[in-house]
Amino acid sequence: MKRPSTGTTSFILPALHWWINFRTAIFLLIVFGLAASSLASGADPHPDYAPLADLYNATNGSGWKRADKWLTDNNPCGWYGVSCTNNRVTDIYLSENKLSGTLPESLGNLTSLKNLSLRNNELSGSIPNSLENLMSLQNLSLGENKLTGEIPGELSKLTNLENLNLNNNQFSGEIPGSLGNMPKLHSINLYNNQLSGVIPASLGNLTNLQYLALDNNELSGEIPESLGNLTNLLSIIVSRNKLNGTIPASLGGMTNLQTLSLAFNKLTGAIPGSLGNLSNLQRIFLNNNELSGEIPGNLESLTKLSYLSFGTNKLTGIIPGSLGNLTNLQSLYLYENQLSGEIPASLGNLTNLQYLSLGANKLTGTIPGSLGNLTSLKDLSIGTNQLSGSIPTSLGNLTNLQGINFNFNQLSGPIPDSFGNLINLTSLSMMENKLEGTLPSSLGNLVNLRFLSLSTNKLSGEIPASLGNLTKVWYLTLDYNELSGPIPGSLGNGSPGAPFLVPQSVNRLDS
Repeated sequence: MKRPSTGTTSFILPALHWWINFRTAIFLLIVFGLAASSLASGADPHPDYAPLADLYNATNGSGWKRADKWLTDNNPCGWYGVSCTNNRVTDIYLSENKLSGTLPESLGNLTSLKNLSLRNNELSGSIPNSLENLMSLQNLSLGENKLTGEIPGELSKLTNLENLNLNNNQFSGEIPGSLGNMPKLHSINLYNNQLSGVIPASLGNLTNLQYLALDNNELSGEIPESLGNLTNLLSIIVSRNKLNGTIPASLGGMTNLQTLSLAFNKLTGAIPGSLGNLSNLQRIFLNNNELSGEIPGNLESLTKLSYLSFGTNKLTGIIPGSLGNLTNLQSLYLYENQLSGEIPASLGNLTNLQYLSLGANKLTGTIPGSLGNLTSLKDLSIGTNQLSGSIPTSLGNLTNLQGINFNFNQLSGPIPDSFGNLINLTSLSMMENKLEGTLPSSLGNLVNLRFLSLSTNKLSGEIPASLGNLTKVWYLTLDYNELSGPIPGSLGNGSPGAPFLVPQSVNRLDS
């Protein structure tokens, strides 16, 4: 038999083997390519991984309050407190998270970072100079830590920065004048540090600034006139420093200002009348300085004002009656000055007033009965003046009163029986006057009273038995009067400790 030809078969089989080997090679290349890609991915992690790993290790990451997913993979975009855009870290929010230790220099490699919030931790050391590389940064919040050293002037390179919060640390040295080159700044919070030197005049360039808080430092020198250029400013607080000189009249140009606090400094001179232009002002603190001259009469235009504090200065002249037009006023503090004249009856128009303090001045005349209209009042302090006449019975309308201080005046006549209506009163102090007559039995209604001082008057008669209702009294002085009879045994029985009683001197009281 003739054997079949093998020519065709011998051609087809090698070709088939070649095709199979080719496909196998392609498959293996794909597999090994994917494996190589996977290995490469493990060897070359996310571009922002390294600086965040440094942050974790430098700030005791194992002791953080929360550290969900940190260092568990190579992509930090899913880690607690971290946000990303286009695979780059843009936000770090780790405030109140028990971070301790120092900030690593490598943070400056997070070049897409917009928000860095590490507030209220236990961070120490200085601010890394490398943060100057964070050109996209808009918010830097490192307040309430234990950071030291100087504020780096290089931060001025962060021209997109809007909020700089370094408060409640231990920074020292001067405020860098270069901060005035950061045009987008909305807020600067450097309060509660140990900063010294002057307030840079260059801050007047920050025309977008809304909040400036430099209080409780050791700043000296004068308040720069250039701050008057900050027409968008809503709040300026530079209290508790060592500032001197006068208050610049240019501050009257900050027409959007709501809070002006210059208290506890060494400022001198008069209060500028230009402050009357601050029509949006709600709070003004000029207390505890060495200001002199009269209170400007044009402050009546500050109709949004709720808090006015000029206490502990050297102000003279009268209390302007125009202050009675500030009907939104809740607190009026003019204590410890050299003000004279009478208490304006127009103050009785301030029906929202809660605190009125006019003590330690040279005021004369009588207590206006119109003060009885101040039904929101919680504290009335007009002691250490030269007031005379009787106490208006209308004050019995002030049922929200918690404290009365009429000490060291020349008030006469009886204690009004209407005082028994003041059931929220905790302190009643009218020592060193010329009050006479008997103690009203209605005082027994003051069951919340803890402090009662009526010594050195001309009060007479027996102590009403109703005063035995005052079981919370822990301090009582009735000495140097003409009182007689027994002291109610229950007086002060409900106080935390034994009450301090000074009733007997120049009285005829039974023990």
